[in-house]
Amino acid sequence: MKSIILLISFLAIANAANILYISNVPSPSHFIWCKAILHSLHERGHNLTVLSPDVEESKPNLTFLHLDKVYSEIYNGTEEMNFLEFNKLGAIELFNVYTDVSKKSCKGSIESKGFKQFMEYPNDFKFDLVLHDITMDPCLLLIFSRIGDIPMIGLSAFNSPGVLGANLLYPAFVPAHDLVYSANMNFFQRLNSLFAHLVEYVFRDYIIDPAVDKIVHQYYPDIPNIATYKKNYKMYLINNEQITDHKQPVFPNQKNVGGLQVKKPKKLPDNLKAFADSATNGLVLFSLGTNVRSDSLGEESLLKILKALGRLNKYKFLWKFETTEKLPIDLPKNVKIQAWMPQNDVLAHKNTKLFISHCGLLSTQESLWYGVPVLGFPVFADQPQNALRLKDLKVSETLEILDFTEDGLYETIKKLLEDPKYSKNAEQISKALHDRPMSALEEATYWTEWLLRNPDIDLEGPAADMNLFQRHSLDLYTFILFIELIILYVLYKIEKFLYNLFCGKKTKVQVKSDKKRN
Repeated sequence: MKSIILLISFLAIANAANILYISNVPSPSHFIWCKAILHSLHERGHNLTVLSPDVEESKPNLTFLHLDKVYSEIYNGTEEMNFLEFNKLGAIELFNVYTDVSKKSCKGSIESKGFKQFMEYPNDFKFDLVLHDITMDPCLLLIFSRIGDIPMIGLSAFNSPGVLGANLLYPAFVPAHDLVYSANMNFFQRLNSLFAHLVEYVFRDYIIDPAVDKIVHQYYPDIPNIATYKKNYKMYLINNEQITDHKQPVFPNQKNVGGLQVKKPKKLPDNLKAFADSATNGLVLFSLGTNVRSDSLGEESLLKILKALGRLNKYKFLWKFETTEKLPIDLPKNVKIQAWMPQNDVLAHKNTKLFISHCGLLSTQESLWYGVPVLGFPVFADQPQNALRLKDLKVSETLEILDFTEDGLYETIKKLLEDPKYSKNAEQISKALHDRPMSALEEATYWTEWLLRNPDIDLEGPAADMNLFQRHSLDLYTFILFIELIILYVLYKIEKFLYNLFCGKKTKVQVKSDKKRN
């Protein structure tokens, strides 16, 4: 028995890999999704080095290197950004914001203490695999100049692989993420979707990437163009759920592992458990996520919310609210506020009947997993489209966060809580999501280790070396159109020649005949 245990231990050590995770995405919610994979791989015995703006405390075989200047570079030393202002921006303005954030994030990453620590790693420290959050820009791919040519997996808590450059684009039935369209688009919506996808493609590949590359070369002038390292992508793990997200074909190297951040629920802290247990008529969770602060909504909006919740005194409300100092009136007795709460565990509570949410993708997935209807208060980015998708699934209603009334909020909450169709539809979707051979996290872990075992197997094929126009045969369509135009032009010339040859002579003869008669 001791020999068997020793052998198993040896095999576990022998199969352990050195894995590097890199991300310059300034978003706690994205890190929540990605770190689920990191902890799973760590539990499987792998040694992980994590290079990120969001970090935890290091422990054996899990080392966090903090990109400590990313947030400060983006926010210019301030503590918060008003994401509500993004709600007012157009598509081009938003892309300009993303470009600016990418440049600042890249600069902050390279100047961070954690990055410098990594670049000083001993030359004989070898990595077997790189995990890269691809949601933003390729700035951190510069590390390949240091670690050599090894396989890489692209990760994203975002759910649109085409926009990320990880797969094909299908603008006809997958609207661009910033458009509030359903999958069933009319002609002009499809045209707008195509335009939006192309604009984002141009911004990403021809504006953001070169701008970031220019910053990188200020610090490392001798390394190749960063885009050359994209060839190391062997696989993509995308936060896309095939049951509830837009349906689209994908290459075999993309694995849809939507909702892998959903954890087995834990017991609520005593103060929250007592409040939730007492909500026998129904508990409502209210949270605007990690980026938007509820206390930034303004006195007028807060007053409308508090009055509407107070009128619904039959129900109890748990509200993620950052400070009591900005409350315009006394808190209603049926409302409890707290700066942070375990969202996953609250949604799993038996008394939770509604989620008032900003409709971030992670929150959307968690509400559907637990069969909880949603009142959407979308703010920016993909949130309005997520809210629309929930409405199409008949589990949600949506209000404008910058334009709602007290009565409208009251009636909408009441409708969602008291009309059984919402909870029935949510429960049906929840049942389907749970009906799978393995969890999303187990699947993500499996495919990561599969690539470690089979690093030379190509799952994408020649498409990896094609640009957008080649992948979609747009160059061929253009060529065919050009040939057709040439053919039409030649036919026109032939027709004109024949007309002049026959009809032209006849006309001249007719003119001479007419002159003789006269």
